[in-house]
Amino acid sequence: MEAPLIFRPDFGRGIGSGHVMRCLAFAQNWMAGGWPVSFVMSGQVAPLIERLVKEGIQLIEVETAAGTSEDAERMVEIATQQGARRVVLDGYSFNSAYQHRLKSAGLKVMLIDDCGYNDHCCADIIVNQNPHADSRLYSSREPDTRLLLGTEFVLLRNEFIDWENRRQKIRHRTNRVLVTFGGTDPQNLSAKALKSLRHLKVEGLSVILVGGRPENVGRLQDFKTTMVADIEFIPRTDNMCRLMAWADVALSAAGSTTWELAYMGLPSVIIAAAENQRPIASVLGDREMMLNLGWHESVTPRAIAGALDDLLQSVQLQRKFSNRAMGLVDGKGAQRLKNEILSEDINLRPVDLDDADLLLEWANDPGTRAASFSSEPISGSKHIRWLEKKLDDKDCYFFIAVDYQAIPIGQIRFDCEDRAAVISVSIAAQYRGSGLGSPVIMAASRKILRIAPVDRIDAYVRADNEKSRRAFINAGYAQRDDLLVDEQPALHLMYERS
Repeated sequence: MEAPLIFRPDFGRGIGSGHVMRCLAFAQNWMAGGWPVSFVMSGQVAPLIERLVKEGIQLIEVETAAGTSEDAERMVEIATQQGARRVVLDGYSFNSAYQHRLKSAGLKVMLIDDCGYNDHCCADIIVNQNPHADSRLYSSREPDTRLLLGTEFVLLRNEFIDWENRRQKIRHRTNRVLVTFGGTDPQNLSAKALKSLRHLKVEGLSVILVGGRPENVGRLQDFKTTMVADIEFIPRTDNMCRLMAWADVALSAAGSTTWELAYMGLPSVIIAAAENQRPIASVLGDREMMLNLGWHESVTPRAIAGALDDLLQSVQLQRKFSNRAMGLVDGKGAQRLKNEILSEDINLRPVDLDDADLLLEWANDPGTRAASFSSEPISGSKHIRWLEKKLDDKDCYFFIAVDYQAIPIGQIRFDCEDRAAVISVSIAAQYRGSGLGSPVIMAASRKILRIAPVDRIDAYVRADNEKSRRAFINAGYAQRDDLLVDEQPALHLMYERS
């Protein structure tokens, strides 16, 4: 169904790797549907490139600087060569003219942003995953630009999503500190952090420093010989969640790592290392989810040591930070974003009698029958009578879901009564496992709430049908209760008008 998705993350000296890693998180989820991904990058760094290649991502190196008119032309050229329909931009250099050039070439544009735009935005979708995100940050935008704002769209990599037990265990004796200021640490805050260790009062201190500048390795050796502490330097890691699970507390910049710390429930001290991190640090500090030390230039090694001491010595404070932060990020941001994008391409056309053969073929598919409450095959004559009755029923809304090429991918039906609708859905066998179930359900559910006199939609799935349950949950349905349908254990899920 989908053409390649092209990412253009900004990366270079003074920027760090946050944009690239955030794009990687979304790329992983997109590729899970079997769809190809390309990253267009300039200023490549070997370890970062190795990680992307390992993930199966095609890399395209360009000489143009991100955000320039020459770069926009190069992106159009690459998208044309690859037959791509969509481009994802992540960075602060992609202004209105850049976005407009891509759209004028027929591309759909998604912009991942943190700061807001004074310039006019013409992207199709704008994503801002921060807790302070507000539509007023994008007051000048196209009427059809969609805003996806807030921490429900936080993008986490698979290593975090797949971690079995993310809830942090608060130990009685805490002395393990994880220090990370990103893959490149543009402000060299790792050096400040190392100096702070001399002032810590914690016995048996154990520290892991991840990333940062190579010159800090020498400083680390000096600290090892002069301090009673276990200190380890890890230049880069593909398994940050393992290190977060090991630690009792963390010291970090208030960038994209913040959401990983929140998801893992790791009590943290944060520092705003860039302008776009100031509001993030402020909100998390004000909500008492993390301990905010403020702007990096004004933070001293003694201030860092004092904050770490306070956190390490208070189990109560650790538990409060952990519980509150975990409630902020649920790990479903990439899935939600993919559903939003795919649902854009799904059109719903009314069913008519000419669809009878196709509907019967789908209905008698072994996978469909196995997931139904009635597993018996359906005869052609019975099916025609049933379909005619449904088409004559003014309270039945029956659609064929088609993709952007008008290829049928499934059917979806709503039977309405007393301001409620019961949903029935099936996806064509060749499209199962590609992640289209949730977008179809999402698109159809939103449509029915617009066109029919209903306030809620009820879904009933077999209790043993985990794939269907997950598809409804990912489409925004909430699981309500367990019950019996045709004397079989079933789950009741509900979608309500917001």
